[in-house]
Amino acid sequence: MSLGLKLKGISDYYQEQITLVMDVLFSTYYILKNEYIQIRDLLNSEDYRKRYTEYLKIIDQLETSAEGTGIYLSKQHQDILEKHREMRRNIPKSEHLMNMTLVYLLALFEGFNKNFFLTLLLNKPEQMKNRKKTMNYEKLLEFDSLENLHKHLAKKITNDLGYKDIDEFNNFLSEQYKIDLDKEFIKWEALRDNYYRRNIIVHNDGRISDLCIKKLNISPDLLNSKPIMNIDYFAEASNNIKTYMDFIFTSIKEKFKLNTSVRRFAPFPPNFDKPMVVKKGKDEIFKDD
Repeated sequence: MSLGLKLKGISDYYQEQITLVMDVLFSTYYILKNEYIQIRDLLNSEDYRKRYTEYLKIIDQLETSAEGTGIYLSKQHQDILEKHREMRRNIPKSEHLMNMTLVYLLALFEGFNKNFFLTLLLNKPEQMKNRKKTMNYEKLLEFDSLENLHKHLAKKITNDLGYKDIDEFNNFLSEQYKIDLDKEFIKWEALRDNYYRRNIIVHNDGRISDLCIKKLNISPDLLNSKPIMNIDYFAEASNNIKTYMDFIFTSIKEKFKLNTSVRRFAPFPPNFDKPMVVKKGKDEIFKDD
């Protein structure tokens, strides 16, 4: 398989995974939303409003009366209490679902970068030449072939990418491949927002940090607040990452003039679609089957 097809396969695979994550998000979100709406509508009905008013009066009596007065909640009032609890539980469920979705999306973004550039470096090891970096003879002699040395170097470079933030990763692309996301990728700022929001979910309980304020150039007044994320934000985030993958693949394809066409292993014989001719004595018989 050509390098172009390998890289295209990596891009297609990760984009399919993003689609799968978003399908799970949409289906689960709408299940939670419908549950919330059903409970909300039930609690807003006239019958439940009346019971809820009675429930509040009973709770007030329980709080102001002495212990052992024998005041109990009826089954209807207990049901109201449980419905309220269930509705409140659905809100953090939705928030957790969205937070984890963003974490998964950015994990796919990073996984794509690692596998894409690992494949590129293994197939074009000359890209790893760097006069600033050296390796001693003792380390070199640990490898029994040039191929294994290339694998070691390629894995080291791509593993190091996992420790870079998105801006440092852009510097890597600019230095190594002359690709500047800041200037060339139209969704760069939106992708950076997705990346640093993921970071505050993982490292700061979803609250805006000093680093996030600095990186995204937002108001210091937002420190420790939680940014609003809705279903539209995630649809855009998934599109940002897919568009990025297409952009990287196209940029590398053009830079190295990679071929992505699929060739047959053997050409079809001439006249393969014509009736077969069979000789029987001196006569020629055409077989259509």
